[in-house]
Amino acid sequence: MVAEDLNNILQGGQTITLDPPSSFLVTINTERLDVSTDFDLVGIAIHESIHATLFYFLNNGGFTSTNTSYAQLVEDFTKHRAGFGNDHHPYMTALVNDIANASYNWAIKNGYSANNFIEFDTSVNPKSGLHEYLGMLAWSGLTSTKAFNNLYPLGTLKRKNIIDLINSESLPYESTANPKGKICD
Repeated sequence: MVAEDLNNILQGGQTITLDPPSSFLVTINTERLDVSTDFDLVGIAIHESIHATLFYFLNNGGFTSTNTSYAQLVEDFTKHRAGFGNDHHPYMTALVNDIANASYNWAIKNGYSANNFIEFDTSVNPKSGLHEYLGMLAWSGLTSTKAFNNLYPLGTLKRKNIIDLINSESLPYESTANPKGKICD
């Protein structure tokens, strides 16, 4: 993993295959490192790791798992031979809850409290507010997918709220931003 200016602040990172085909270079955009919150950067790291994993399966053609839904995701991916990062995004939408779980585990280990996210809590689960917040943030990089557009149609308040939340964490210095993560320095 390296940090490099990707010449577009909206691009959080990129993952490319190196030679040999089981090596990958994950780049985190320095423009985002300079302004983002820790929630945004954790999400970028997870998102780009999924790209690397999907590239690995594409390049090496082998996969076994007892998790049938994940196995199906990888099988579908390898059948279609999605070779470019944006082609991964439709498959990654099936992993939004997994991204949220990983982000949640990171947040708890780094001092975030579910009590500070009560306004996002829509269920009786005690971790729910923080988990739901990170679940919305897990859509970062995936808001142009068919799955996102079907779940959150254009013009809906939920869609606007998710995009505003993503923007607040990735560009916390904007005047309308209201980030909940710690701003990195």
